[in-house]
Amino acid sequence: MKPTFTQPCFIRKNTPELRKKLENLGYKVMLNEETYRDPKLYAHYGYVFIIPGIDPDAIDCGENEDLFLAVAALRDDSDYMQWFCDNVCFWNKRFILCKEEEFKIYFNKVTNGDCGSYKDFHKATVDELIENFNNKPNKTKKICQQVTRL
Repeated sequence: MKPTFTQPCFIRKNTPELRKKLENLGYKVMLNEETYRDPKLYAHYGYVFIIPGIDPDAIDCGENEDLFLAVAALRDDSDYMQWFCDNVCFWNKRFILCKEEEFKIYFNKVTNGDCGSYKDFHKATVDELIENFNNKPNKTKKICQQVTRL
């Protein structure tokens, strides 16, 4: 079954490593020899292109790879590689990256109850992702006590 990604986005960066990360999320890279050298990537509902034009719904991630991957990972059919944030601490939200298909199962494995209940968390919105990744670019943010941003 094809993943159902929900948010188009683009980045002003194009590396083999970044394209591989998108493929690992389930994206199909639709580039040819010439477009592999283009300095931009556009993730659009399961496909990766160079920017053909600006989609008014696409999120501009600048050169922020963490933000780009977080927004590109948003989908309805799985929690894999999506960020969740808590509903409790609005002034200092805690974020957890889910590395399995279902957040509830992953949360219980990695937190050992130190963060409360998985019910205290929700899938991060685009605005929450932008706020988190623009405020803490390329820095590790400790989550609860054991889970960290990679």
